[in-house]
Amino acid sequence: MWLNRRNIVVVLFRVVVVAVWSFWDSSERTILALLRDGEQAVETEDIARAMSHVSQQYLDDNGLNYLAVRRVLDWAFNRFDGFDVRLRDVAIDVGDGSAIARGVLQMLVLQEGDNTYLIGDAGMPESVTISLLKGPLGWNVTGLDGIDVSRFGL
Repeated sequence: MWLNRRNIVVVLFRVVVVAVWSFWDSSERTILALLRDGEQAVETEDIARAMSHVSQQYLDDNGLNYLAVRRVLDWAFNRFDGFDVRLRDVAIDVGDGSAIARGVLQMLVLQEGDNTYLIGDAGMPESVTISLLKGPLGWNVTGLDGIDVSRFGL
């Protein structure tokens, strides 16, 4: 009887360890961390850190590529005094080496002492789709669709 209880405890312990390890090292968790770091990079106006998450093969529905995204960030960092990025309600679908993250995005900027919405509005955030590809060094963003950049006046 004692041997059976011991075996059950050992098996349950192993199942819990495997479950925790699987959750801890999940792609979804890694992608969420990448998105949060990207938010923080924009808020601190760290262009190198923000671009480190963007793939060289980046292309979105606005026709922007990697270099154009860098120019847009450089323009925004020079034009505005501060940023508040709000990516919420993120749902991630992971495939074999690729992933799609869907969520809602708002970006407030500080311009001449006033907060203004650059992306989304107070009650209406933009629905965005973020495409990611897993490379040898981790996940990278290959596209961000759902933002109309024509209103930015670039």
